[in-house]
Amino acid sequence: MTYHTSARDVAESFDTALTGGAMALGSVLISQKMDRDAAYAEAAVIRQATARMAYNRVMAEYRAEQEAKAVVAARADRYARQRQMAIIAARKAALAG
Repeated sequence: MTYHTSARDVAESFDTALTGGAMALGSVLISQKMDRDAAYAEAAVIRQATARMAYNRVMAEYRAEQEAKAVVAARADRYARQRQMAIIAARKAALAG
C-alpha cells in the first residue's frame, strides 16, 4: 500500500481506477451496441424478405385475376363473333331463299 503525499497523487490513483472502469464499461457498451446493430440488421433483412414474399403473393393474385378476366373476355368475344356469324348466315339464307 502506498501513501499519498499530495493531492495530485490522490487524484492520479482515482484517475487510474476510474479510467480502467470507464474503459471496461465502454467496451461492454460497444459490444452491446454491436450486438444490437447486428440484431437490427438481421431484423431488416427479415422484414425485407417478408415484404418481398407479400409483394410476390399479391402480384401472383393480381396476375391470376387478370388472366381469369382475359379468359372470360376472350370467351365473350368468341361467343359474340359466333352470334354475329349466325346472324349473317341467317340473313344470307333469308336473302337467298
